[in-house]
Amino acid sequence: MINLEYLLSDNLIQVIGQTMLHSLWQGILVAGILVACWPFLRESTAANRYATFSVALLVLFGLVTSTFAYLYGVSTGSGAMSVLAEMEFLSVTEGQVGTALDQDAGSGIFFPILVMIWIAGMGIMSIKLVLEWVYLERLKIHSTPLDDKLAHIRRHDFLVNILQSIVETVLFFNPMVWWLSRLIREERELCCDDIAAGVTGDKRQLAYTLAKLEEWRMEVPSLALGFNSKPNKAIDRIRRLIGQGGHTKV
Repeated sequence: MINLEYLLSDNLIQVIGQTMLHSLWQGILVAGILVACWPFLRESTAANRYATFSVALLVLFGLVTSTFAYLYGVSTGSGAMSVLAEMEFLSVTEGQVGTALDQDAGSGIFFPILVMIWIAGMGIMSIKLVLEWVYLERLKIHSTPLDDKLAHIRRHDFLVNILQSIVETVLFFNPMVWWLSRLIREERELCCDDIAAGVTGDKRQLAYTLAKLEEWRMEVPSLALGFNSKPNKAIDRIRRLIGQGGHTKV
C-alpha cells in the first residue's frame, strides 16, 4: 500500500473508497425506480425509453460525483465526521472514536486495496477505449462518407456513446452502470430502426439489411455502434421490424 500512498493521500484513498461503496446502493436506488416504472416504459416508444435510460445513467453518475465532492469537502474542510465515522460512532464511546479512526486510516487495508483495484480497472478500460478510438480512426481513412440520412449521425449517437463509455470507464465496478448501458444501447438501435423504417417505408428490406450486417458484427468495435450487439439482440430487432415479436411500436 506504500506505493499507492505516493500517488494519493490517505485521506483521498478513504474518500474514494467510501464513494465506491456508496455508488452501489445509489445504483440500486436508480435501478429500483426504473423497475417500478417498467410497465409504463414497456408500452412507450423506443425514443422515450432511450431518453429515460440515458437520464438515469446521468443521474447515477451525478450522485456518485456529488457523493465524492461531499465526502472530500467534509474530510478536508469542516472537520466533521465522515459517513462511515458516524456509523462507527454508534458502536464505540466518544473517547474511542478518535483512536479508532486513526487506526483505520493508518493500518486499514480495505480501502487501499479497493482503490488499487479501481485504478487498475480504470486503466484497463481506458486502454480499451483508446484502442477502439484508434481503430475507428483507421477505418475512417479507408471509408467513403455517406449522406446524413444515417440515423446515428442525425441523432448524435456517437457523441452520446463516447460519454457513455467514459462513465463505464470511471464506474466500471458498478453492475448497475453496465445494466443501464446495455439498455441504452439496445434502445438506441431500436430508435434508429424506427427512423430508417419511416424513411424507407420498407421494414422487411431493413430487416434483411440488418441480417446481412450482422454477418460483419465481430469485425466492428463497440464504439462503432449498431451491429456489435449479441446475435439474439439483432434477431429481436429483425422480429420487431417484421412484426413477429419484441416491441410492437414501430
